[in-house]
Amino acid sequence: MSNSQGLLCAGNLYIEMLTAAGVGGGLFGPINTTKLEIKPTSENKLRTSMKKETFGQTADSVTIPGATEISITLDEQPTEIVEMALAGTSEVINHEAGNIAAEVAVLVKGRWTEFSLSNVTTAGLLVTNTDDADAELGLGVDYEINYQLGMIKPIAGGAVEDGGNVKITAASNAYTGTRVKAGIALGTKYRVILDGENLVNGKSIKLTVGKCSLAPNNGLDFMSSDYVSTELTGQVEIPQDGIAPYFFDEVDA
Repeated sequence: MSNSQGLLCAGNLYIEMLTAAGVGGGLFGPINTTKLEIKPTSENKLRTSMKKETFGQTADSVTIPGATEISITLDEQPTEIVEMALAGTSEVINHEAGNIAAEVAVLVKGRWTEFSLSNVTTAGLLVTNTDDADAELGLGVDYEINYQLGMIKPIAGGAVEDGGNVKITAASNAYTGTRVKAGIALGTKYRVILDGENLVNGKSIKLTVGKCSLAPNNGLDFMSSDYVSTELTGQVEIPQDGIAPYFFDEVDA
């Protein structure tokens, strides 16, 4: 093991959400982290001399500790990080299969119209023209369907190109997933742990932030041409069970 004193780290980041009472719900990770910065701040209080011989010079000075800032950038986006990026909470989506029979929809020329299903199946789809004695309309000729969103649009040159009333019979597949309810969870506290290694000397390191606030510091660009990164910033706080707001450990052996 090298005795070099340089610091170049590789590490696995783990984050835990805390309740209002400071109780953790379990750590998630490891997460790929491109930045983890701890920045202590301070304020200098000065007493300035007004004496003739030393006028304007500092007679005394005291450095007062200030807030400790934390900044994290992550380029992996599991649900937990998307929650943090959107200041939200997540819930499970468990959508059962369904169907509609002769549901009335009003088509608009050149526009999409939603109906009450999503994740629509191709099997069993039937659209009829209410304004023409419920004559069956042709898929790809008179109308097109967005199966994922459950939308219908008249096709130029088809029987309903100018819009009108139709009836839709269709079925949908069951699906599961996760929904992030955004913009409702600012103020959440977190615990942060870095399980790392100093690549210069091979020593194991551990950074523990017992309690901190973290909030998004950038927008989440869903249409970015590059990998999306989430920037989180906040303040390190003194945890309920301690005095030091964070710890850095380096293991010799």
